[in-house]
Amino acid sequence: MKNIYLAVLLSLLVFISCSKDDEQAITQEVETGKVVGKVVANNGTAVARALVFHDQNGEISFTHTDINGSFELTIPEGIGNLHVQTGNGKLFRTVTEISITKDEVLDLTGDSSLRLTQQANLGYLPGAFDTIQDMVIEMGYAISEVSLADMASADLYSQYDAIFLNCDLATFDDATNENMINYVAQGGSLYSSDWGIGYYLGADNATGADCGPRPGGFIDDSTICTEKIGMRPALYDSPVLSSEYQAVLGKNVMDIDSGVWTIVHDIDANFWEVLVEDTTGSPLVIRTNNVGDSIDPVNNADADWVTICHIPPGNPNNPITITVSANAAAAHLAHGDSLGSCGDAQSGSIYYTTFENHQSGPSAIEDVKKILEHIILSL
Repeated sequence: MKNIYLAVLLSLLVFISCSKDDEQAITQEVETGKVVGKVVANNGTAVARALVFHDQNGEISFTHTDINGSFELTIPEGIGNLHVQTGNGKLFRTVTEISITKDEVLDLTGDSSLRLTQQANLGYLPGAFDTIQDMVIEMGYAISEVSLADMASADLYSQYDAIFLNCDLATFDDATNENMINYVAQGGSLYSSDWGIGYYLGADNATGADCGPRPGGFIDDSTICTEKIGMRPALYDSPVLSSEYQAVLGKNVMDIDSGVWTIVHDIDANFWEVLVEDTTGSPLVIRTNNVGDSIDPVNNADADWVTICHIPPGNPNNPITITVSANAAAAHLAHGDSLGSCGDAQSGSIYYTTFENHQSGPSAIEDVKKILEHIILSL
């Protein structure tokens, strides 16, 4: 009997050893090359923290660009698709077919395939103290003016995938508030600055830190308390909490200098994500995708493209959200990916900055410009 057990044990050891040898042999058979380049916006500005991934029948290799927009990616030899995107890839992305040769480097620096292409319609609501649309145009992209009447339209989502609400002393009426909930729930994204928080929360009761209910708005007042007028001529060395934003800036602090703007006194961290705060801990840049009910992730604005959550093999705790051709979705699902963005919430994103794009001082101008450009590309 002992001889039988010994024979079985030896057989298992041989099987395991052979399996490992086979696995190593398979790994060795996958020959690779490299692709390098620099991702830029339409105006040639470097795009930091852009996602670059190579898709070969659902197998993904990916990296992010550095502060100069540069990247280096090792990928299997053969023909595949090189994707460049920001955010979840629904607004800005570029895809090109490339061929990789074993042990060779494909240099795409200066190639149009690495120029981020606008894939969606952007709109902006004019304001009294902000002109975020100027930054969009400066980057080489298109944006259309919308009115308050447009914001009340039920078919807004079919017209614009993201809308920028410039700083102003204005609010939405009840009908528009309801439309905004539906708009974001369907995947539309919003950005607002400074006094534009009124579009989200409704009318400000008074100057000061009154955290009582505010009339109107489509975001629960209990998630944030703001002071309408805060005297802050300069906020230098404000802590950047987001590793994503640190990569964009190339440092873990940023400078802001625009005189007077809204101050956030209290915030619900379960609803809002704080990306940048001042030295007292008051939030300066926040975002959320917890507004409205989740949507079926199959329902994308563009039926030819599908947003999925890619689970890297061997690294399931580091999923990435990518947008791929609908024809490629089946291959990704077969590899364990899932439809929709990574995370539970499937709504669009809402961003808010307490400051505007008008800044004083060279360092503040540069830092705010980089952050706002990143928000534009990532909505």
